[in-house]
Amino acid sequence: SNLCDSLEAKPRFVFELHGDRLELRLQAKAKDSSQWEWSGHEWKIITTGRRKPKRLQVLEDERLEPAINWLRQLDWFTPEPGLWIGDANENFLHVLASVWDDRPEDSEFLGNDAFQRLFLKPKRLKPKLVVKGSGIDWLSVSAEWEEEGLKLTKKDLESLAQATGRFVKLPNKGWVELDVNATQRAQETMADLGLDGLEPGAQKIAMEQAAHLGEESLSVFGDNKQAQKLRDRIESFEGIPSKGIPDNIQAELRPYQYEGFDFLCHLKSMGLGGILADDMGLGKTLQTLT
Repeated sequence: SNLCDSLEAKPRFVFELHGDRLELRLQAKAKDSSQWEWSGHEWKIITTGRRKPKRLQVLEDERLEPAINWLRQLDWFTPEPGLWIGDANENFLHVLASVWDDRPEDSEFLGNDAFQRLFLKPKRLKPKLVVKGSGIDWLSVSAEWEEEGLKLTKKDLESLAQATGRFVKLPNKGWVELDVNATQRAQETMADLGLDGLEPGAQKIAMEQAAHLGEESLSVFGDNKQAQKLRDRIESFEGIPSKGIPDNIQAELRPYQYEGFDFLCHLKSMGLGGILADDMGLGKTLQTLT
């Protein structure tokens, strides 16, 4: 038209996540470097280009309509023209994530660091179960949350331990996204061990509990050679072997005392603790000293 200039412009969505509030603006940058913003009804110029326009300018670009339609699909609150906001909570972020893959391909998406961490450059937190041996007959199990550059406080860890969904707001780090599958696998493994979920801090389990895990659970649980060795010995168990009495024992043991002595030797060879119990006066001290 002789009355106006038509400009091509690439749409871009600008997100700002601040605590419990998510803000969104739909803008466009034309080839003459002018900046435009969608008010909800029309495109309005917010900054002019390199040269002052001599005629009226309008945007005409096939990429704009899909962007507007996707924005309408979000159905956020508009307190003023050009601004869309939402109450950032777990359900709200989950809904946004459900339509995120359907966003228009020919649009640009920008956001502050908090938003980038969730959607633009997602860094998903996932638990890693760390197993440490005691050197006796129990193990300590703790959940360490992995994300590069993120230092978690005790309160953050407590929030993660109680998390049930994909998005969690941490007291000191704001919103984070969990690797749901990895978290579920870790929780199931802890449940198999009879432990209290992904609680912060180490939890103790008996060695024989770890030894009874299946191959898949044991691999998630951690490559602990002590538990693996114990499991192999349990699977091949055919009875308590008989041990000879040491030469320096100058005493005669009764048959049941031989059995008690063999029992204690077997526990030691397995790396396990145990209890030798019997009535008073039946020679438990001799069995133990032997």
